[in-house]
Amino acid sequence: MKKMLFTGNWNRFPFLESYHGKTIVEHFDYQKPPRDDDSSFIWRNGFKPIQLMRELSKGGYGLVWCDKEYLERYYSMNQPHKLGFTLASGIPVIVRNGCVHSDFVREKGLGYVVDSLEEADNLVQNTSDEEYAKMTSNIAPYQYMLLNGVYTKKLLMDTLICVLEK
Repeated sequence: MKKMLFTGNWNRFPFLESYHGKTIVEHFDYQKPPRDDDSSFIWRNGFKPIQLMRELSKGGYGLVWCDKEYLERYYSMNQPHKLGFTLASGIPVIVRNGCVHSDFVREKGLGYVVDSLEEADNLVQNTSDEEYAKMTSNIAPYQYMLLNGVYTKKLLMDTLICVLEK
């Protein structure tokens, strides 16, 4: 699917106002932004988490993105949630090079790590159906683990072992 999907409050992410690429960005937010829909942007009303996950799972690329320094610090804490939510939806992600999870995304083939939205736009436009299918295949085990609480169970077990060993 040749689209990028972004969840978040319009006011925190000014890149949404200036993005004008070939790949449409679908923006999910409960409040309608001041930008009108056009050939590179469409607003979709917000959804509750399970409904949003269903919407994302229809295909596209989850845009886990931020472009301001103070938001980068905030996003370094929020990004694991956004990344996990997107991967649990079963779609590839697009993250900024150097972000908290860029190495993980690159090494596991879970999407694209880019320096700019222009680069992301170009990659999405030039991704074949086979390449997209390979990324979704790479995501499948992580989707399973996220949806079944494997990471949470592991954290709890590791914590219990640590406490009991002391």
